[in-house]
Amino acid sequence: DGAGVGCSRRQLAEDSGCGENAILCWMRCMDYTPTASPEVCAAQDLKLQCTSQRDQVWRPEDRHGDYNPACSNSTSWVTPPPTIPPRDASCESEDFHAYVDKDSYYASIELVKDDTYLTWNIEDGAVAGRMTYNGKLGWIGLGIVNPGGGHNGMNGAHIVMGVDDPDPEVFGAPYVGTGVNEYVIHPRGSAFRHWSEGWQGEKALEEHSFENTGCFTSMTFKMKAIAGWPLNVTTGMNSMLWGVHNATYLKGYHGRVHRGIMNITWSDFKGHHLYADLIPAQEEEDGHGGHGHGGGDDHADEEDHKDDHSDHEHGEDGHDHSDETKEEKDVDVSPSVTDKATPTAEDAKSSASHMLLLSPLALLGLIANFN
Repeated sequence: DGAGVGCSRRQLAEDSGCGENAILCWMRCMDYTPTASPEVCAAQDLKLQCTSQRDQVWRPEDRHGDYNPACSNSTSWVTPPPTIPPRDASCESEDFHAYVDKDSYYASIELVKDDTYLTWNIEDGAVAGRMTYNGKLGWIGLGIVNPGGGHNGMNGAHIVMGVDDPDPEVFGAPYVGTGVNEYVIHPRGSAFRHWSEGWQGEKALEEHSFENTGCFTSMTFKMKAIAGWPLNVTTGMNSMLWGVHNATYLKGYHGRVHRGIMNITWSDFKGHHLYADLIPAQEEEDGHGGHGHGGGDDHADEEDHKDDHSDHEHGEDGHDHSDETKEEKDVDVSPSVTDKATPTAEDAKSSASHMLLLSPLALLGLIANFN
């Protein structure tokens, strides 16, 4: 990512005064790179442009996204990312709770009421877990918080992530294929392209699967560690983050209901629990909005953005375009420590209606936390 060169965003918008070795890109001056400069591009009969990860050309009036200087002859302006097709109406007759089958597990947590579950057994000193979602999604994930990391420990977190990536031609930023893998989220560059290669060390996944039934989605995993960080299976506690994105195939992009942080003592959690009972006080105090990092914005240069951006998503176009009737996903309805009410899918739906009225204002900026 290019760095700012000291000129204000207002000046850039007015006169594009970026000097001789930079280009105005995403409301800032980004330096030329070894692979993107007027000379390098001209040698390939290409133009130097500010483009998205879908090779669409940024203009100052465009919203937030993941843009960089690139050699391209694209003439396509930025458009919203494609949404996940809604599930069939016949799914209404399917029993989600039967699919979850929580009574078959040692422990379970209802992360979003009637919507998202984490269940697990302890097998051979490992967590044999399953995350289930009542619908179709782009990704589902669980990970160990990075203490002191940016955005409440999301930056630098070690996660296991199930991805539905059915078509390389459908924007997924970037395409990695459908499946489950271990990842380490980049400590500064939150966009998925910064950490999409996955954990390069010894894999901890002993067993794993990803299933999309067309009505419901699940990820299973068996592991004693995540990307080199141990799960405290028999003693101690892990501070865990979780997330789901159900509107587009953008990885790392999420709303304000389907994400959170919780403390888990794996072997002492027998029975069923509500997410509201497990939220650390700091998360409730700090909070964090719905936003994108997967083909959404890259927060590596957040020092340049001091606005408050806590109430929106911004994958490539600035907000969530899901047309699924049950989907949200922009306003935080996570319970307070004293409330203890597990968020519901209906909360998500009503939040979206409210957010549509606020989005022109909310889309003025970036975001905080769980990035």
